[in-house]
Formats: sequence, structure tokens, C-alpha cells
Amino acid sequence: MKLIVGVASDEEVRLHKGQNVMNEIERSQIINHCKWVDEVIMPCPWTIDIEWLKEKGIHYVAHDDLPYTAGGGGAKDIYYNVKKNGFWRTTYRTKGVSTSDIVLRIIRNYNNYIERNLRRDYSPADLNISNFKALRVKLMLKLDREWKKRILNPGSMWSDFVRRFQRYEYKLQDIWDQYINPEHFNKVALETCRRIRGRARDFDDDDEDEEDDHFILRKEKSLRDSFY
Repeated sequence: MKLIVGVASDEEVRLHKGQNVMNEIERSQIINHCKWVDEVIMPCPWTIDIEWLKEKGIHYVAHDDLPYTAGGGGAKDIYYNVKKNGFWRTTYRTKGVSTSDIVLRIIRNYNNYIERNLRRDYSPADLNISNFKALRVKLMLKLDREWKKRILNPGSMWSDFVRRFQRYEYKLQDIWDQYINPEHFNKVALETCRRIRGRARDFDDDDEDEEDDHFILRKEKSLRDSFY
């Protein structure tokens, strides 16, 4: 017995099922490295007819038994003729293992995968996102992890609160000493008053000098007037 695996081309996959995750070469190589596979046919026709099976010397087509309508052009099952002519063997799906399930898993954890690749030195341009989007994803996940950590472990939340309070206690003490403490406030007020008084004294001295100058000029003028 020989096991042959058919791999559809990228063109047909995108046409009948949508955007593919891995290209045809990658899919072929993965299957080709399975030790149970004897041969890989790529590209394999999407709709298999009896003549093609006979040409390749294939005796049976193995697939799950559910009707497969994708790419059938309105047909209820693209494998109908294969089943009807006795070239069919039924296999069983492994639940949760399919391309659609894998894509759904990625979409559901989209932000986690973005952060994962950013940590591995991929740039936002490599991921086809903006720098703002990358920053927003990082921030959202960080906040989410912090929130879950505190909800799931209330003890750590309290200890973290105490630690943060102690850290800020010293800052609050400095603020109190510098700006709120009455003793320090009085010192600052007295120093401010001294500066104001000093400035006022300098201003008064300047005014006195100007008055003296005016007095001397008036005296000189009165003496001249009396002389003449």
C-alpha cells in the first residue's frame, strides 16, 4: 500500500476557501517530511474525477464523510462521484485541528501575537501596523496583566499597595518639609519679608538722593537770583 497526499495550489485555496496561512511549497514540505507519506502531488485538482484517479493509479480517496461543498459550483458534495464509483474511504477529523480553527485562535489572541513578535525584534512595519498601534497593544496587555494579577492574588495587591505607599511616603515627607511645614513656611516668609524690606530700603535711598540733588539745584538758583 502506498500513501499519496494531494496538496491544492495557493490559487485554488484562495479562490475556494480564502486567504491561506502557508503557501503551497510550505504545505508540501511539511507533508513530505511525514514518514508515513510516500508521495506528494502538488498541485492536486480541487475536484477529483475518476479519469484522473485512474491515470495516477490511485485506488481510493480518503477524507472525512461530511459533504464538502466549497468550490463545488453549487454541488452538494464535490466527492459525490468518487463515493458513487467506489473510490472512497472515510477518515475522521481530529476535533479542533483545522485551518479555520488555527486562524480563529490567532485572531482571538491577535494582540498577544503582536506583542510576541515585537519582543522578538519584529518592527511594526514588519507586522503591517503603525507605531501607535504597537504602543497601544503593549499598554493594553500590560494593564490587563496587572489587573488580573491583583484580582487573582489579593494578598499581592495589598503588599504592593503597602510597598508603593512606603515609596511615596518619603516624597510626601519632603513635600511637607519644603512647602507645608509651618516652621519652614515661617522661615520662607521671614526671608521673603527681609528681601522686600531690603528692596524697599534701596528704593528709598534712591529717592533721597534725587531729593538732595533737587535741593542743591534750588539753593544754587536762589543764590544767583539774589546776587543779580
